[in-house]
Amino acid sequence: MPSTVFPIVTFETYIGTRMQPVSGPPLDALITCSGPNHEQFTLLFYSTGSSIPINEAKVNPIMGTISFPRESFTWCLDALRNERCSALIDPSAPQNNRIIFAAPAAWGHFETLT
Repeated sequence: MPSTVFPIVTFETYIGTRMQPVSGPPLDALITCSGPNHEQFTLLFYSTGSSIPINEAKVNPIMGTISFPRESFTWCLDALRNERCSALIDPSAPQNNRIIFAAPAAWGHFETLT
């Protein structure tokens, strides 16, 4: 399956303590990002010491996730607020899911977080 890239046009932030998803360890925060054609990309932030699940991707509808330690939340939120961003979702290799920033300076830092 080919990867999909779409611009992030809106995002919503959810912050809590030990939010329990349907499956997996509790979350401390999540950011849901939407594309122009209702694509969905979710950034999941887990507590320090939690087992961080692998990324997920679906084709129909286009959906993907990427998981981070909680410490990455502030940086990711700041980047989404201040940069033009796109999401890359790769159904055949979800570990390749990425946020792509317009500013090359941000790329290197973000790659160290994935």
